[in-house]
This record gives sequence, C-alpha cells and structure tokens, in this order.
Amino acid sequence: MGLGLLRPDSICAQSPVFEWARQISVTSTASIVRCGDLAVDPPGDCVAFGDFDGTAAFGSTNVDSLSGHPAFIAKYNRAGLLRWAVPNGTAGLHQANGLALDATAHCFIAGIVRSTNAGSAFDYFVGRLDGPGEQRWLERYGAENATSETAWNIAVDAQGTSFVVVSEGGFVSIKRFDPDATAT
Repeated sequence: MGLGLLRPDSICAQSPVFEWARQISVTSTASIVRCGDLAVDPPGDCVAFGDFDGTAAFGSTNVDSLSGHPAFIAKYNRAGLLRWAVPNGTAGLHQANGLALDATAHCFIAGIVRSTNAGSAFDYFVGRLDGPGEQRWLERYGAENATSETAWNIAVDAQGTSFVVVSEGGFVSIKRFDPDATAT
C-alpha cells in the first residue's frame, strides 16, 4: 500500500466563475476607506461594513462622513447593484471590525471609537440596524481606567442575542448582549 498524491492535472473540480466586483472609493486623495467585514443574508445579498473619512463613493451614490471618521454599511443585491449605503456612528474616529446578520437580515455591528474617558485611547461599540440601514440601537462601552477596549468580531444567534469578542488590556473576553444591547 502506498500513499497516493494528487497531481494538479488530475483534479476535476469546476473553476469558480467571476460574477461581479464593486468598488468603494473616496473622492479625495487625503481620505481613506477600509472594509472591516462582509456578510451574506439568506436571499444572497452582500452587506459590507467599513469606515472612511471625507466622502465615500458607492458607484454613483456618495455618503458624507459629516464629521470625524464614521463607519458605513452598504448592501448589494445578488447581481451587485447597490440597495443602500449609510454612514453609522457619532462624531469621532470609528473602526468597523465585526458584522453579523440574523435570519431576517438585521445587521449587528461591532468596532472601536475614540474614548471620551481621560487616559483611555478607545472604547468599543455594538449596534443593530434594521431595514435599509435604519439604526435600531448603537451602544458605546468603555473602561473607567486607562485601558483601551476593542471589539473585534460579533456573532448573533436566532433570537438576536449577540456575542462580541473584546480585548481589554492584556486579555480577551467574549461578551453576551441581549437583543436590545444589554450586557448579560
């Protein structure tokens, strides 16, 4: 008995077919745009969660940052057509890190925002959007000491309970939030 190895010419898999690409850009060379996470809802629409400053262009749709460096959420249908794009957050620096969708395509988001606490660099945020980017809730959490907190990722269960990976100082924790953003 010998060990059989696959040769590249003997693999009979179908190659993936490239279907579409959409660019999210900024209108100024001094501006930046970053996509922190992607998710796909049950009908096959793609949701992108990122952050930018200046004006972000989603094809012919522009979204202004208003002030600071907000997050954005954009939804594309299966054919790659933009359904909607909205800024999300308050004034100040935001970094979009985690996105999850529930079975009804509600968006759950997590990331970081510049802290308002003296001596702390960053707090984290957790939020939920319904419908075409309509914010249901957005909560900010932070330490009362000089420790920065960063939300890295988020997952959601069938009941809308979210679980967020948060780093604080020298450790990482998983935090559970009920559907209305109360830590449990």
